[in-house]
Amino acid sequence: MNLRATLLLLAALPGVTLADTAPAPFNALAPLLAGTYTGTCKAKPDLDDAAGASAITVSADGKVRAPGVAFDLHDSLLMELSRTVAGGKPEMKAVFRTMYEESYFLLVLERDGYVVAAKSDEHEFSCDDAKTTPGLNARPLWLSIAATLDAERTVACRRAEHGTPRNVVFRLAQGKGRLDDQRFDLAHADKETLVISQGRGMQYEAKLANGRTFTVAYDVRGDIVGVGILADHKPVIGCEPRQRKR
Repeated sequence: MNLRATLLLLAALPGVTLADTAPAPFNALAPLLAGTYTGTCKAKPDLDDAAGASAITVSADGKVRAPGVAFDLHDSLLMELSRTVAGGKPEMKAVFRTMYEESYFLLVLERDGYVVAAKSDEHEFSCDDAKTTPGLNARPLWLSIAATLDAERTVACRRAEHGTPRNVVFRLAQGKGRLDDQRFDLAHADKETLVISQGRGMQYEAKLANGRTFTVAYDVRGDIVGVGILADHKPVIGCEPRQRKR
């Protein structure tokens, strides 16, 4: 597997739900989405009980409810969260969906407000100009999932795709990381992205203050399968688990 593939690909293991994916930080993230989202709302198809004041609600345990819609975030096959800090103001995006988008919950920024939508089966309910709950913007993603991200591992790293790998220590604790001679601080990240895919694992990526990107990927067991630093989309250093001696 080449260096780029090591950083981006995860081995597929079937039969695992999002809630079971280790070390999926779902229980830490679901409360950040909890709240009542309302604004200018509409239903597809039109529902009698969607008339008047209505909203999308998300409980702390991940239950999404709206007129005609019931969706459990635990049933998602793909989850993506991103947090961007622009001009000192955090902006969030959240997408939880099943295969072929049969059911989903999403929250995306549009102009000065958010579009929030939920769908299950044939029914969809969406609200424009919705306001986010404080939990989404109050904490960076790395802080919410520190128990998952924090690690100290010996990994085999290359400086070039065909270079000779050598063992170095990868360490990440409380947002401060070190990978060989590369040091970084997630507290100053301009953008964070977290992706969890059913049966494939999890990948976290942060655009650092110096313009470089830190990325780390885990399999469904919570083992690191790739970690690296990129500059201009090209690897500065790329690492994978150290090969055990037979």
